[in-house]
Amino acid sequence: MRDVRSLIAEKYHCFAITHSGEVYAWGNNRDGQLGLGCHKPEIHLPQKINTLPPIQNLASARQHSLPSNS
Repeated sequence: MRDVRSLIAEKYHCFAITHSGEVYAWGNNRDGQLGLGCHKPEIHLPQKINTLPPIQNLASARQHSLPSNS
């Protein structure tokens, strides 16, 4: 992961968005809330979310996240 444009840190999980719009996630994933397509309870290293198109913004809360291009 390089060229991080923004970092979103919540109590249980984090996201990083690169300048090209890629999203990386790590943290609590007990219910698959990181969007990685796996249900490992915990992701310790940033993993790219391959199911998202390039995005510009991300809103996140305790148990969900919402990508945005505005």
